[in-house]
Amino acid sequence: MTNESLVTCPNCGRRIIPRLWHRRVAFSYMRTQHICPFCGVCMYTTGGQLNRRYFAVFLFAVVVAPTLFFMSALVCQILKPPVVVQQPVPQRRGLVLPPALLDEYAGYYELPGYYMTFVRYEGDDRLYLTNSSGELTALSREEFATQSGNERIRFERGAGGKITHVTFTRKSGEQERGKKL
Repeated sequence: MTNESLVTCPNCGRRIIPRLWHRRVAFSYMRTQHICPFCGVCMYTTGGQLNRRYFAVFLFAVVVAPTLFFMSALVCQILKPPVVVQQPVPQRRGLVLPPALLDEYAGYYELPGYYMTFVRYEGDDRLYLTNSSGELTALSREEFATQSGNERIRFERGAGGKITHVTFTRKSGEQERGKKL
């Protein structure tokens, strides 16, 4: 051991070989603390300067890249022409019934025991079933079919000429009769 490698501790005054404590701080070189093994005081620190390469990566990742991304998105929105999607007009099947007749069919219908079905008029010349069967296709003035074709719906008039009942006929032939509320 040579006298040149010995360092005098400013706290305890001993001539010692310091212990080295290495720390890596973000975006800087490794910082080394020279610690006195007797009193534990940090005598001096070496290294730890700002690393330009890490700083450039940080600056690009945090500032430049997001700015470029948002600016390019903004430019794309400004320069791109609006996309117009023309959807084909669905072809109507069945009869076109007068709105006044469809208004008579609109209402709540209770089926015996387990559920209620609501048939409504949508303001155009179509009738809809709200339990996801969708638009009903008129087969005659009193009979309709669901879009899937699995159910037929027949509206029945009472003695006073008003709609009183509806009959659902499934594809299997099973029928359910419901009363208008």
